[in-house]
Amino acid sequence: MLELEFVLRSQYAFRPKVVAQAITGIAALGNIVLGERAAILSASAKSAQGWDFADSNCLNSFPRLFAVNVSTALRLASLMSCST
Repeated sequence: MLELEFVLRSQYAFRPKVVAQAITGIAALGNIVLGERAAILSASAKSAQGWDFADSNCLNSFPRLFAVNVSTALRLASLMSCST
């Protein structure tokens, strides 16, 4: 979706709101599988409000990634008998 947003904006000069509507429409199709549907829809909505799509998509993923990394670090610490 990141590449689609970039191409629609940079090569075809679509406005961010139009691109956001297209991405939201594509995400709503029943035969489309998106791994991060909620993050993509959130990034699309923020893009329509003036955010950069890539930045808002990264921002949407950060808390989840951070939680995974903290969880992994704690698990590794317990396996190595480190105090946490």
